[in-house]
Amino acid sequence: MSNSTLTAATVVVLAAHLLALVLALTRWKGGGPIEAINLAVAVGILVYQALHPLLFRPPLDEQIVALLCFALVSAAAATAAWWHVPFAIWLCWIAFVLQLLASVAAVVFAMTFRITRLF
Repeated sequence: MSNSTLTAATVVVLAAHLLALVLALTRWKGGGPIEAINLAVAVGILVYQALHPLLFRPPLDEQIVALLCFALVSAAAATAAWWHVPFAIWLCWIAFVLQLLASVAAVVFAMTFRITRLF
């Protein structure tokens, strides 16, 4: 993966989050785009981890465990929010804000530092 590919990927992810935010605030009353992007990101994280089982060998990395827990909670909240569960809707928005902030941080990181060796 080159530096330009990483930068482009982070910009696309940030643009998707911003588009979901704009659509949720202007068009959809129930926050449908927020739930959809939360579910998409969570499923992406879980599928990636399932395809790379070596990441689960001991000793477990606490950051990977925390990311998986966040993805599971985010997916569960997005699924429950489709059914208009009030607490799940709040959890879904909190997860979305955390993902949006992580996307902004990823774009800043990718545009600030030159990555010479990835994978």
